[in-house]
Amino acid sequence: MKSQHLKTLACLSLFGTWPAMAQNTSPFGEAIKDYGGATLLTPRWLSVADYPRKALEGEISGRVVVAFDINAKGRVENCEVKSSSGHKALDVVPCRSLERKARFASPTDDAGTPQTTGGVVSVDFWIPE
Repeated sequence: MKSQHLKTLACLSLFGTWPAMAQNTSPFGEAIKDYGGATLLTPRWLSVADYPRKALEGEISGRVVVAFDINAKGRVENCEVKSSSGHKALDVVPCRSLERKARFASPTDDAGTPQTTGGVVSVDFWIPE
């Protein structure tokens, strides 16, 4: 039961949907979200199921910052960790989820042709006390 309770609290905090954390109360600071002019079409690219079970059970937390390319079709490519949480189990999650689930409307040039761009995001994994 404790594990399920922790999982629910920890993962909800990833989205800031838990009332006590709705105002960027992350101990890691301000969230980073820069999509290079692209529009995120799938705001729930990270879900409760993405918090690694062993990390959650071990109450492991941390911030991961990743940079990535957004191709003209709105898909994430070339994602890499720019700032590690210090825990490999957490570090792999943002890129895996972005590449599998995130979709963007790419910025366009003057002729309306979709362009490639880059993005940077941070993901805070933490368990409220």
